[in-house]
Amino acid sequence: MRPEGQAMRILQIVTQTKVGGAESFALSLAGALVRRGHEVRLLANRDNGPLLERTPPGVSAFACRRSSRLDLGIIPFLERHLGEFRPEIVHGHNFPANTWARALGFLHPRLRIACHEHSGKIGKRPGRRFAIDRILNRRTSLVFAVSEEIVQVLRRARVIDPGRIHHLAVGIDVSRYGNARGDESNLPEAARGRARALQVASLIPVKNHRLVLEAFAPVAASTDAVLLLAGDGPLRGEIEERIARPDLRGRVILLGLRSDVAELLSLSTAFVLSSSAEGMPLSLLEAMAAGVCPVVPAVGAIPSLVTDGETGFLFTADQQAGLSAALQRALADPAAAQALGAHGRARVAERYSIDAIAAQVEEHYRKIRR
Repeated sequence: MRPEGQAMRILQIVTQTKVGGAESFALSLAGALVRRGHEVRLLANRDNGPLLERTPPGVSAFACRRSSRLDLGIIPFLERHLGEFRPEIVHGHNFPANTWARALGFLHPRLRIACHEHSGKIGKRPGRRFAIDRILNRRTSLVFAVSEEIVQVLRRARVIDPGRIHHLAVGIDVSRYGNARGDESNLPEAARGRARALQVASLIPVKNHRLVLEAFAPVAASTDAVLLLAGDGPLRGEIEERIARPDLRGRVILLGLRSDVAELLSLSTAFVLSSSAEGMPLSLLEAMAAGVCPVVPAVGAIPSLVTDGETGFLFTADQQAGLSAALQRALADPAAAQALGAHGRARVAERYSIDAIAAQVEEHYRKIRR
């Protein structure tokens, strides 16, 4: 599909190549913008994961091989690609990538800079970060926020003229998840032939795996269901220790990093998140696009997507009893869970297609390019 008007050269910047929500969205957005006739290059500040293996056709993607976040090799890396690609617009995703995007804006005044805030933890950001934002945003043309909650935080912090802050939902390739079909034989033996709840999340504190493990213990005692955890991170050892105890042994399976999330979703009865903070989690959109019933906390933009009892189950964040009850409802009646999942898929297809989101992004780009 060709957009109206002249094609643009757009540089997307992400913090790392570990597969996370912001990084996955940026990669999908790059592919959608290419399909709309633009030239797009994606740069990652650190080469520490498999993200670029999923680069869409037509997108050029590169990662900086830095030894640490303090490695200043990022500067010649960015400047080299800026000189080669000559973008008109630079679009960063989350604070580290946004910081480098805005630094490029100061060094190259012809560039138009867009920053994207994905993190639901932004309300807990130290005041000095907002102070840095105010300074760097002097060269920022617009800021995207994935939820209205984040929009309000940014406006209260006065990081930029409020008229330059725009709510923009994340988007996904709905067909990729709706059409995936997994093979149960690829699951660990203990997970076969049972109702399955799947959590896809980095093993980090904000994802609050401790909550889902404690909430699942009574579910394991009263049903034959299993809980699958896809992801990796610094809390792996702590989680392994917890699931080895008698009440969860053999009933919670740690899968590690997986490249077949769409297939795992197709084999799941329910999708669960236990996060204490979120913006608009991409993993939730993926689960709903796959038609899987979500069991998720009422944080960030999640309640705008999931209606309790209609497109999934909501529970109050950090409430173990609420999460346990919601999991019990979803796993005890797979047919009812499937019906909720179907309603959720229709909602995501209508509102969160990556191509529809890309069209909105393109329109914002055109406004700041004038």
